[in-house]
Amino acid sequence: SRKFLPYLAGDIVVDLDPNSSRWVNAYHKSGEYEDWTKHIGKCRDNYIFRFILSASFAAPLLKVMNHRIFMLHNWGNTRFGKTAALKAALSVWGEPEGLMGNFNATRVGLEKMASFFNDLPLGVDENRQDFIESLVYMLSLGKSKVRGTKSGGLQKSSSWRSIILTTGEEPIIASNSQSGINTRVIEIYGAPFENENTAGKMHKVTAENYGFAGEKFLSTLINKDRFLSDVRELYDIFCREYESQIKTGTHIANAALISAADVLV
Repeated sequence: SRKFLPYLAGDIVVDLDPNSSRWVNAYHKSGEYEDWTKHIGKCRDNYIFRFILSASFAAPLLKVMNHRIFMLHNWGNTRFGKTAALKAALSVWGEPEGLMGNFNATRVGLEKMASFFNDLPLGVDENRQDFIESLVYMLSLGKSKVRGTKSGGLQKSSSWRSIILTTGEEPIIASNSQSGINTRVIEIYGAPFENENTAGKMHKVTAENYGFAGEKFLSTLINKDRFLSDVRELYDIFCREYESQIKTGTHIANAALISAADVLV
């Protein structure tokens, strides 16, 4: 069946716990699609912005490509426009403020968010360095920790497979980082916008216009007879190209998936 929640769902009722209502309510449309595309299109000239945006579109492709979870971390000083770029990426799917997490959330809270968003991207703004490495391992597992209930049984475990988009003022990977962190995280240092004014405008644009592009993207893919083979063909092309240029690289597969999504976008 060619269905995808929360889009193209048909006659499906989602049974949620009340704490998840703000997330489901954030998956809606607002404003004008043309206004969104006009401003987003201009900002795609910045390759950092474009890569982050394309990663958001790429998230639902992980499951069909049997690709493992990874994190994309944009870091730099406070005036780089990192949060504005993250909001733009989340505005693909819905209201960015409602879909964005932060590192003040608990591990359990972020597990619940990841499980609820499932195949869609999880965006977490402004990391705490003392928490980030454990978060990388936790989210990259793709399933929640087994926990007991007050009555003595076990809670139902949850799972997800997505791309985690994060921002911060510091890199995640350090000389004393645990082994394996660098294979799970793509780090991008730099500003996603050419100047502060453009970043500031993006906050306003994505607060007023959002939720259109993701549904259009999925609808186009799902309704194509060869959509999976088309994605795989693009992915293979980029893998071969990057391997010929880089020779060895931890993130060739991740970059190839994002690049394939960029072409489809």
